[in-house]
Amino acid sequence: MLRSAIDASPHPLFVKDKEGRYQLMNLAAANQFNKQPSEIIGQDDDSLFPSDVCARFQADEQRVLSKGEAETVEETVPIGDQWRTYLITRNVYRDSGGNI
Repeated sequence: MLRSAIDASPHPLFVKDKEGRYQLMNLAAANQFNKQPSEIIGQDDDSLFPSDVCARFQADEQRVLSKGEAETVEETVPIGDQWRTYLITRNVYRDSGGNI
């Protein structure tokens, strides 16, 4: 039921691990790359974006991990041959012990 709810969202949704690998991606996000979520899970941004964009994402993600709190920013990124602007929220997820 949770997977159906995630895939029903028209908004791109994804979760990465601390190393930047995709752990979850909904259909809306994967469809932007003409792929299925299963083709992207386990990959990092290098498989989807140019290296300069990947470096920016990695820096942003590390900043959020070090602060330990959510950050919402507007980002323009290349998707295929188009540039698209998104409002992106990055957040940390904690286990029952409070660890990221």
